[in-house]
Amino acid sequence: MRTTHRLGAILGVIALMIPAVPAAAHKPHRDRSVSPVTFLSDSTRTVGWSSLVRDDDGVHMMFRSSELGANAAITIWWVVFNNPNGCSNPCGPDDLFLNGDPTQGFNEAQIEAAQIVAGYSTGRVANEDGKATFRDSLLAGAVGDELIVGSGPLIQDSRVAEIHVVARTHGPAIPGLVDEQLGSYAGGCEVFLLPGSDTGNAVGVCADFQSATHLP
Repeated sequence: MRTTHRLGAILGVIALMIPAVPAAAHKPHRDRSVSPVTFLSDSTRTVGWSSLVRDDDGVHMMFRSSELGANAAITIWWVVFNNPNGCSNPCGPDDLFLNGDPTQGFNEAQIEAAQIVAGYSTGRVANEDGKATFRDSLLAGAVGDELIVGSGPLIQDSRVAEIHVVARTHGPAIPGLVDEQLGSYAGGCEVFLLPGSDTGNAVGVCADFQSATHLP
């Protein structure tokens, strides 16, 4: 009986020495979506896939694509609809441009209604087969390095926002100019074509041309 009591006492002391794990220490719930990467000019033409993981702190993106152009300099851009309920149905070009037509200018009313903010994500040079994989993370509340639409943080609420990931070509990578090509919207661009245009992977010709959509 004495041995049993002594063992019980020892186990009780050990239990007190082990710190309790608070509920907050558990990993936050994450939501993951996977969407096809398609051409802006043809949404039925799938050339890759994109995944987006959301948690309360922000989002984590992967964008894997092909037909980017051999050794092309490609940048990736966040287009975030922070208020999807304010979009036309669905969120898309009609919210960014008047009548969905880039030649008519930005649709300022819808940009405000849907709280659209677009900005730089990342960039890299595609391989000789025109393939590349891009990864980036974005914290909720972060403004971003370069905004091309809207103002303020790119993502207000990572659980609520509809997020489009857009690929932009800057033509073949040019030695001595690669950092500029991969670092900004206009990097290395001499000719700016409308979204969805075929640049032919020509030097100095730039356009947004592929995208993936992640619904909340």
